[in-house]
This record gives sequence, structure tokens and C-alpha cells, in this order.
Amino acid sequence: MMNSHMPYYPPHLHLANQWMNLNPEFIGVTEEGTVSAWKNAIDSRSTFSQATEDNQPTFSPAATASAVVFDGDDWLGSGLDTRYDTGDGGWTVVFRHTSDDWTVNDAVMGNDDNNNSFIRNNGNSGMTVKAYNAAEAAVITKGITINNPLSGLVDETYYNFIIQCDPGAGNMDLWVNGIEQTSSPTLGR
Repeated sequence: MMNSHMPYYPPHLHLANQWMNLNPEFIGVTEEGTVSAWKNAIDSRSTFSQATEDNQPTFSPAATASAVVFDGDDWLGSGLDTRYDTGDGGWTVVFRHTSDDWTVNDAVMGNDDNNNSFIRNNGNSGMTVKAYNAAEAAVITKGITINNPLSGLVDETYYNFIIQCDPGAGNMDLWVNGIEQTSSPTLGR
């Protein structure tokens, strides 16, 4: 999944399955300023939507840094049974994210309250990836430490994250703003 605003065109975009582009032409905004629909810029058949106004994220337009803000119980769903299964080939997630308070454990993807699959900011020390391993019928949680920048992440600052799972090497790797972090937890239990 890629998330950015035009005219920026991320490298390797032709390989992505989903691009949540912040260009307003892809976002359906209600009169109240909430997002009722967000089109996948890669596949026009895929639109993420939310009919319940209380669960709609807020669109914050700006000339240089537009944002869709998810808080509380906000979520968008596609209604499609889309799975990004790579078998044993691993996976990569790319996202741009900010937080008002990086010291708070906050789900970036998924719901960390009651779900077996999510990516979460881990209190300004790293990212936690939790996933269900069907082969072992177990939930596996891995923490990846952010050690560059050493001072931690600055509140209200956007960072570019890449998390890569490489089952061949048995590692999960994290990059922050293009800098590979030295923490690389091994996969498994």
C-alpha cells in the first residue's frame, strides 16, 4: 500500500496493488469534512468507504500536506475480499505517518484493541507487528526498534516507513526516512 499526494509518483508504483493518493480527486468528502469514500489510484474498481458518519475519518486539505486523519473508531472498508498473500515470498508495507504524541501506542494499520493482525507505533521506541500464523495456529508479535534518529520521533512530524518481512532470511526489517534500523528481529515464536 502506498499513501502520498500528487504530483509525487513513488518509485515502483507499477508494482503496487494499492495507492491511497491524497489528491482530492480520489477522495469523497462530505459537507461535514469527513471522508465517505477513497478510491484506490491503482485500481479504480477498488473504493474504500464508510457509511456511518461517526466512523468516517476527517479530510484535512492543505496546499502542501493534505491528510486523512483516522481517530477513535474511524475506518474505511472496500467490501472486497482482497488478500495480499505472497506465500513464503515475504511482504513489504510502505506508509507515511505522523502522530500528535509518538509516546502513545497507536495502531497504524489494523485495530490493536482486539485484533490478531496490526502494525502499531510502540511508544516512540519502534513498531510492533502482530500477525496470526495459521501454520502454527498462533499469534506472533515482533517489535522492531527505531534507533535512528536516536532522539526518537518528533511529534506532529511526518515520517516515511518501510517494513519488510523476509522469511528466506528469517528477518523483519524497518526503514525510517530511508535509513535502515539496526534492529532486525527474527521470525518465528
